[in-house]
Amino acid sequence: MLNYQNAYLIGTLVAFFPIWLIFFLWRKDLRREIIVTGIFGAILAPVSEILSFRDYWRPPIMLQLPFNTGGIEDILFGFIIAGIAATFYEICLGKHFSRVRNRIHHWILITVISFFILLPSMVIINLGFNINSVYALIVILASWSLIVLFYRHDLLRDALLSAIFFGIFYFLAFLIILEMYPQAVSRFWLLENLSGILLLGIPIEELLFAFFTGLAVGPFYEFMCGLRIKDYS
Repeated sequence: MLNYQNAYLIGTLVAFFPIWLIFFLWRKDLRREIIVTGIFGAILAPVSEILSFRDYWRPPIMLQLPFNTGGIEDILFGFIIAGIAATFYEICLGKHFSRVRNRIHHWILITVISFFILLPSMVIINLGFNINSVYALIVILASWSLIVLFYRHDLLRDALLSAIFFGIFYFLAFLIILEMYPQAVSRFWLLENLSGILLLGIPIEELLFAFFTGLAVGPFYEFMCGLRIKDYS
């Protein structure tokens, strides 16, 4: 009989971690981007679970974090998917960073917008307007993407293709998880709070989350560090 108690952890390690490891080992020049974006993902994923556990899903947690911010699985999941989403575009299309003089960094802007504007906005959308946390998160990811593209029009292709590539990958990874744990969706997701639309057993909300995660995270590091992308030559 399947042990669903560790499904979140095992599913993450089996369906997502191998691709992360391949990316990390294959492209030494992208390791810093993978780690830095992963750290942001590892921080934000557990924080978002404060809302997600209320109305979106309730996966089994092996090691609970303080303040109901999810578990160690959320840290691992956030770290892995952020690193993958950030570099899918560069890896799939053989892109590299070009040297830029007088780069404009956006560390402060990212911190202020993320922690003082977008996160509070997600809480307001979810609790104030009684909109499910996953839809609130999608709105926040889309808003962040628009902010990045407002400042950096040149990152539009990066953002769109990252969204498509990561969305397809996430869909395939989710199918692997469902092969391992066929009842995962019915057990862990609060389907009565969602649209009820499933694609091969996967809630459409998960696929929307993946698309907008790619859209937001794909150009994140380039925007933060003032980098530009060129074709490898």
